[in-house]
Amino acid sequence: RERKEWWTPSVMEEFKRKTRCIGDLYSGFRIAHEDLSGNLTLGENIADFGGVKISHAAYVRWHKEHHNSTPPSEDQLRLFFVSYGQLWCDKERYRTQKLSLSDEHSPSPFRVNGVVSQNADFAEMFRCPVGSPMNPQ
Repeated sequence: RERKEWWTPSVMEEFKRKTRCIGDLYSGFRIAHEDLSGNLTLGENIADFGGVKISHAAYVRWHKEHHNSTPPSEDQLRLFFVSYGQLWCDKERYRTQKLSLSDEHSPSPFRVNGVVSQNADFAEMFRCPVGSPMNPQ
């Protein structure tokens, strides 16, 4: 069966541009005195970005459907992001950190901070100033 390309050339270029940005972001992270490989972890990082974005939108939609069209409060939305961060909260030994450099999954701190630092909803809920590490634009 022949594969059919369903993205337009402009959509493909935009996807490539955004993936380069994510790869560059993660390549700028360091753990165990070494740089992370943004290309090695790219697929999983894209999945994390999409997962948080989609689950946030789903939570807002669910809340409105079950609470008379009322959106979640700021506290509830902040709690959404806090719970995401807690999912990856751990303490790793140096050797484990070194081993994580060859894994296609980013180390836990970057699975959180990498994603939320690029998320406009996070920046809004936590009032992160534009240009700050958690809202670099």
